[in-house]
Amino acid sequence: MGRWWYNDGAMKRNFLWFCLAVVVIIGIYFFVNRIQVAQKPTDGPVESWSSYASPRFRVKLSYPSHWASVNAVDTDRYDGYNGFFIVSALGGGYANVDQALLKVVGSQLRPYGTAPTIEHLTVAGQDARLVLPSADQASELNHQAAFIVAYPRPIRYGTEFYLYAVLWADADHIRTIVSTFSFITPETNVLSTVSGQVVFDQVCLTTDAANSAKRAALCPLAPDAFKDRRVLVYDDTGKQLIKTLTPGADGKYSVELEAGNYVLDINYVGLDHSNDVPFVLKLDSGSAQSHDIVIDTGAGAPAPAAAPSPIPAPAKK
Repeated sequence: MGRWWYNDGAMKRNFLWFCLAVVVIIGIYFFVNRIQVAQKPTDGPVESWSSYASPRFRVKLSYPSHWASVNAVDTDRYDGYNGFFIVSALGGGYANVDQALLKVVGSQLRPYGTAPTIEHLTVAGQDARLVLPSADQASELNHQAAFIVAYPRPIRYGTEFYLYAVLWADADHIRTIVSTFSFITPETNVLSTVSGQVVFDQVCLTTDAANSAKRAALCPLAPDAFKDRRVLVYDDTGKQLIKTLTPGADGKYSVELEAGNYVLDINYVGLDHSNDVPFVLKLDSGSAQSHDIVIDTGAGAPAPAAAPSPIPAPAKK
């Protein structure tokens, strides 16, 4: 005996309508998804990419035109469905690009995997490094790679000095982006020059204490006399190191800096001391200053060229 809610024909019809609805929903899903995939833009040739230029970080590069700017703190970031890039910069305290690189990739969390590839490059005439992740990089880092390059000279933004530009991007795009990388020099940015000579306050130089060139001529130095000596340029607080200079074989040094105030100092090897540093530099745009540094080594004459060894007398027979 049948019941009103149980009707064999109605059940079959309802089941058929249900199956038809499922087929239609699946069809619509795949149709919409195919349209979305078809509508995704391609990168296109590099010549068609958009240009990025940062007055703050003083760099410019190209990136796929369908990527868009993303709000970020202390960096510039652009994202797309197939990649990204981030631009930032590092301040002082690093003697060279390899030391700065450790700041970027040296985390104990190994953000580039256990065996990243590090390539030495020259980009825009400057020493640079490219870091490519190994296969075991954490998946949440989206195949992130890194690029770091030394600025031709320290740049200033507000009260901060930057020595290295840093770029992060996905590994599939980073090489191409780096190939478009260059530095920006503001049209109004006229550099100032600071130069001078480092000499040792030795007994053989004291006959003419006022003339550093004559002092050096009176006491020729060994070729490696300045091997361990450095002239250091700090910001106006004397705390942030922004440039390390190695004097030439003649003790001379030179550096180009933007207008502003700086502190000049040395690295004080052994008992070194000097009345000429620290010295406050006040540079106007396009100016040139000279500042010699006399170092008292506290050890007599440590760096004069060695006299030739006498020829030993023949042994008596």
